Amino acid sequence: WLAEQLNRADENIEASPRWISPDDVRAFERVAETGSRNVYFNAESESRFRIEQRQDNRIPRIVICAMAVIFYGTAPFWVHWVFDLPEATRELAARLCWWLIVPVHVLAGLAQVYRVTTELAEALLLLGLCLQIVLVELLRIHASRFGLHMGPILTACTPVSAFAMISLSLRRRLILFVTFIVTLLVSYLVSSDAQAGLSNPEWLGAVLIVTLSLVGSTFSKVSVRRGWAENNLLAVSAARDALTD
Repeated sequence: WLAEQLNRADENIEASPRWISPDDVRAFERVAETGSRNVYFNAESESRFRIEQRQDNRIPRIVICAMAVIFYGTAPFWVHWVFDLPEATRELAARLCWWLIVPVHVLAGLAQVYRVTTELAEALLLLGLCLQIVLVELLRIHASRFGLHMGPILTACTPVSAFAMISLSLRRRLILFVTFIVTLLVSYLVSSDAQAGLSNPEWLGAVLIVTLSLVGSTFSKVSVRRGWAENNLLAVSAARDALTD
């Protein structure tokens, strides 16, 4: 069923023109050059690159949305066995998961199936990831008031998985990173975890894990851009006569 829906969605996406101008060729050569600091294309080529990346990355996006729906949709039934959450925190978790996190990820997943190349699909996906970060920290703050103190490593799982699986632009990755840092800082100042002896290395470790994931995904995205530019240069050389240009 999923394969059939993806095929139908592909048929609805208009193919962008394959005309490549001399300015595009120069941009491809600049990006493909090893050591080049500017890895962005001209406006039309940049748009085409992002559309192709979203299409190629659609399955991981659908998977991460489905995992969020399954995890947060079933969490209220089993999370208290794992973390021994207080009753009040379990009730708050059920309301937030069923009425906020799950609906947003269902919408984001459907958007990846039918409209993966649109900005709306990208925005819904980013919104769902940011909500996950805020939700986990909110539940940690709530549980800390009842004496249950947990490290922030669970919160770090969301941005790390996003950086590893989802091909987001640098601006959207930075939005996710800043959301994580600000949420963690507020949690540290508001919750009683610090006063309860939750060590600073645990907080620092979570920040370092997310930071390294961000840096690693950035280098990986640069390599993808250079590979895409090289493929376009090969297409140009195959379609252009060297004598008459």
